[in-house]
Amino acid sequence: MGLFESIKSRYAGFIVRKIEKKYEGVMRPLYLSKPDIWVVDTKYQQKQRMSPEVAAFNKKMKGGGIPTGAVSGDLLWVMGEFSNTGLFYRFWTMRSREDGHPEHAHSFESVLSFLADDPNNFEIVEFKEDYSEQELAFIKAIQKRYAELDSKKL
Repeated sequence: MGLFESIKSRYAGFIVRKIEKKYEGVMRPLYLSKPDIWVVDTKYQQKQRMSPEVAAFNKKMKGGGIPTGAVSGDLLWVMGEFSNTGLFYRFWTMRSREDGHPEHAHSFESVLSFLADDPNNFEIVEFKEDYSEQELAFIKAIQKRYAELDSKKL
């Protein structure tokens, strides 16, 4: 990482921490158009702020410790934190099979990204309960189209 990228990254982190501090106590998800992020405070974050251990650790780390302000990010992340749940899709890729642990994603779009990256080794057979019928049909159609293209190469 070059000097410019390093400065840009630090500045962006500073801005995000400032936003998260400003929106402490905002318990309903709120969209901020200027930085194009969502923000919400949670009971967990509030509890973290009250913890003497976290405060001591953060003081020791000089601001680089555990984030304790509101939560910010894309809509999917913020809504997951807001509801204390989230989306979770499991699947196999060649690498995950080698490791013996299934891969996972938190958005259907991310699942499709893994599928597009390695369509011949992508598999969800064991994890169909993670997907809706519509998502399963969509994945099946995509895999079928990849197979058609691969068969024409022969």
